[in-house]
Amino acid sequence: MANEQYLIEGVKALYPRINKPYRYDTKLGKTAPCGQFDDNARYSTSFLMDEDVARALYNKMDEAYTARRKASWPKELDAPVEVFKETEDGEYEYKTHIPCAFNKVGVDVPQQFDSQANLLKDDFELTGGSTVNLVVELIPYMRKDGRDTHHGVSLRLRQVQVIKLAERKAQASSLLGKVEGGFVAEEQPATPTFGSVADNMPDVEEEVLEVEEPKKVVSIKKEPAAAPATEKDLSGLVNKWGSKKKAD
Repeated sequence: MANEQYLIEGVKALYPRINKPYRYDTKLGKTAPCGQFDDNARYSTSFLMDEDVARALYNKMDEAYTARRKASWPKELDAPVEVFKETEDGEYEYKTHIPCAFNKVGVDVPQQFDSQANLLKDDFELTGGSTVNLVVELIPYMRKDGRDTHHGVSLRLRQVQVIKLAERKAQASSLLGKVEGGFVAEEQPATPTFGSVADNMPDVEEEVLEVEEPKKVVSIKKEPAAAPATEKDLSGLVNKWGSKKKAD
């Protein structure tokens, strides 16, 4: 069964690390660039979303988990306020990533596009605070960590569309002037299209307890708006969504 893909629209990118492999460096005490085949190397970005987007994403994650969970896994996801991190501004933070390699087989850099669906270079460096659309794959999982178990749905990053590019905060200015008639960098021609994800993943087994890789191209289609919820439906949703108490 192919992994389900989902389009997350109009979110704010936080700490994007998509242009090259990164991992947490224990010696440096921070995330830093690394080799593609280093342990825990990945492409990733966190993102901020409003409550409507968070609710829709959680419902889709809940559906994917329910449909693909194994009998030995917990029956339900944790409540949304435990899955997502709620900010003081009432927004919700979550993260999407993809390993740089599976079983020592390299994975392509997630494709990045501009607002007109033109493909950007692999080394395009997305800035934090940019408004983006994300194409992700929903990966239900359950893993053991000593005596503890963790379950949920991870979001595997496949494509990014940059709607509004935020200015880089600390950008060095050149001490060199312009040279007329010299080399000028150009963008790569666009070949793939945003929303149509090619199967560029290696045909190998996943990390423990994650489902297998997709085998074909899948086009993302926006789903029609859901019908208004009934009073019964709303009560169930409110109870499951919950509300994080603010500190006094």
